[in-house]
Amino acid sequence: MTKEKDVEQAGSISYPSYRFIILGFLGLSNVLNSMIVLSLGILLPSITEDLVLSPSEQGWLGSSMFLGSVFLSLPAGLWLSRFSAKRVLLVALSLGSICVFLQSWAPVFGVLLLGRLAFGVVMVARQPPRAILTAQWFPRREVVMVNGLVNSTYGLSAVIIFLLTPYLLLWLDNSWRITLMIYGIAFSVIAVAWAIAGRERRAAGDLYVSSNLPGASLLRSAVRHKELWYMSIGMLGVLIMEYALFTFWPTLMLEKYEIPLTTTGMMLFLAAVTESVGSMVLAFYLMRLVKREFRRPLVIALVILLVSSAIGMMLTDSIPFLFLLVIIHGLGFSFMPLVWTIPFELPGMTSREIAVASGLIETAARGGGVAGPIIAGFLHEASGDLAFSLVITSLFGLSMAGAAMMLYRKGPDREAASTVLDA
Repeated sequence: MTKEKDVEQAGSISYPSYRFIILGFLGLSNVLNSMIVLSLGILLPSITEDLVLSPSEQGWLGSSMFLGSVFLSLPAGLWLSRFSAKRVLLVALSLGSICVFLQSWAPVFGVLLLGRLAFGVVMVARQPPRAILTAQWFPRREVVMVNGLVNSTYGLSAVIIFLLTPYLLLWLDNSWRITLMIYGIAFSVIAVAWAIAGRERRAAGDLYVSSNLPGASLLRSAVRHKELWYMSIGMLGVLIMEYALFTFWPTLMLEKYEIPLTTTGMMLFLAAVTESVGSMVLAFYLMRLVKREFRRPLVIALVILLVSSAIGMMLTDSIPFLFLLVIIHGLGFSFMPLVWTIPFELPGMTSREIAVASGLIETAARGGGVAGPIIAGFLHEASGDLAFSLVITSLFGLSMAGAAMMLYRKGPDREAASTVLDA
């Protein structure tokens, strides 16, 4: 009886209920990463006042989190997938806390930039163990649910970042340094908890068997599917839009419309909660029957909502309308579980190939994180109009609609095997 309660049967393969503890740690690691990445928009006015930053320096600060990692995501998938997923994730969390403490201490812009750059490099190491642990612990039919739930932890991040951080800053006399120090302590606590409770298991069944291919062959095998390239291009564009927005939009609202950070923080919190709820609903919906012909208009409609709401957020100072726009913006992002599920659903993928394929998508995501704040910062410096620069970067998000159109297109060379988009 106990065994029946503790183990779920998926065909002839058993999946222990402990997998939900593993899922919790994957979600928490996502929360911690988001805390440091996205809190910059709230902390930036204080940092700028303290360190006297130019608009282009602000842009480089926003992109530094992704600058080194954009070149390392694929190599990390190839190299780190060879090692224990538990140990790799533990090292990433431990080094991540050190990088956050370095940022909190930074006496000058260069040290802060180095701390964020190092943090981004270290956080790349989370992706291979996340992919491998998911493959080890969850049946394929649950993977889209796993990615939906991990993505939904963005809502918890949003509570900390957008809702509480502005008040934390007020309580700490506008000290961005102490705020980051508190985040670093949170990293350390989760690292210790993972060291105690983290577990691995053998890959279940023959779907995710280990691959002994050498590096170059493994890379070619992992990225051979067109779906990965379509979605990576879409991911690049949509995150150029999003990271430019999160870096500069609170500053725009404060300087142009005199809307305080506590208000913009609440707005971004609602956007994140809407994204989290939308991600979960879409993920569980996709676990059930979803007809193929509905998927293209669904994703395209969500992307149009995403981009149009982002542009609208630059052009109004109406508080009620801004609240409506940010909620719509969050809803538009609910397609994200699809992106991270694709490597798991492509035919013939091994656990290491999944890690490498996820690294390709992560590379595109990090590329968007690098390019977005830099493009917005230079456009702002050149034009003197921050709203204009953010409207331009928002248009990059339309690339995801193009990716959806290519992804759903039926072609003679397309395999009939199950994928997340035509299962």
